[in-house]
Amino acid sequence: MTKDTFLKTLEAELKGLDREEREEILAEYREHFAMALADGRDEAGIALSLGNPKALAKEIRATTLIEQVQHEVSFTKLFHAIFVAAGLGLVNLLILAGPFFGLLGGLAGLYAAAGALILSPLVALYMNGVPTSGADWLQLVFALVMTVVGWYMGRGLIWLTKWMYRWFVKYLAYNVKLVKGKGIYEA
Repeated sequence: MTKDTFLKTLEAELKGLDREEREEILAEYREHFAMALADGRDEAGIALSLGNPKALAKEIRATTLIEQVQHEVSFTKLFHAIFVAAGLGLVNLLILAGPFFGLLGGLAGLYAAAGALILSPLVALYMNGVPTSGADWLQLVFALVMTVVGWYMGRGLIWLTKWMYRWFVKYLAYNVKLVKGKGIYEA
């Protein structure tokens, strides 16, 4: 593979990234080729040592998207980063999809429970009408207490969601490092 073929393939596969980031990455590879050519190596050997440009582009895109979600909270970019990282391999898809959808389902269930608790006085009023007896009033007071519990549960879930977002981004970065062949103790 020639230098031009390698760089054109890499550029085509990096099309999901910003133009500025793409140009910066391509400039690094052009410089790598220039330095290796100056050392007397041939283009085919340099391209071979760099690996498959399509696989390399997938790793670069995954790493770049993970860096973006580490600095900016965006569920859209997180989903994109997960799908790009999952595209690095079939096993990787299973390793990423399982925990992600498990956490997402758990959070959705907890948010639904908090919402149900918050709305419980309205349900009590709808089911029983205006309280007329002591038992009805007790049920309404209990439902109001459940509203407070649901409100605090919702506030806790917001904190938990932020914490899980950061944890999952770290998990994603670790996963991409493993796929790239870097060990646990390497930077």
